[in-house]
Amino acid sequence: MTIIKKGIIKPPTIWRFECEKCDCIFECVREEVTWRQTGYNETDCFYLCPICASEVMGK
Repeated sequence: MTIIKKGIIKPPTIWRFECEKCDCIFECVREEVTWRQTGYNETDCFYLCPICASEVMGK
């Protein structure tokens, strides 16, 4: 194998969530969130709060 050009591994995109129900603030990687269409041409990311298990929308 011959390396022509060395690449750079990009760090994962981190999403921050804040639960309105229990005030928990947590972060997760982009691959862990759930994407859902919320309106016409609008898509938001969701994740379950690790403390109270309510669905939280990303900011």
